[in-house]
Amino acid sequence: MMSKTKAPSSHHDEASQRIRADYMEMPDLRVTVAEGARFWHVDLTVCGEVLGQLAREGFVVCLGQKYRRK
Repeated sequence: MMSKTKAPSSHHDEASQRIRADYMEMPDLRVTVAEGARFWHVDLTVCGEVLGQLAREGFVVCLGQKYRRK
């Protein structure tokens, strides 16, 4: 029987897609991890991990504590 609980990676994938799409739609968006967690309705840890991954990929940069589109 398959579990209906999503794996943590799927939460990251969904959050990553949503965050990436919002940055594409709003290129001037600048958020801290805490602001992003509230904005995207995701856990603070998930938001930090996703923004960190997007920064490592070069999609966003972190200046101070704010992440913005590169």
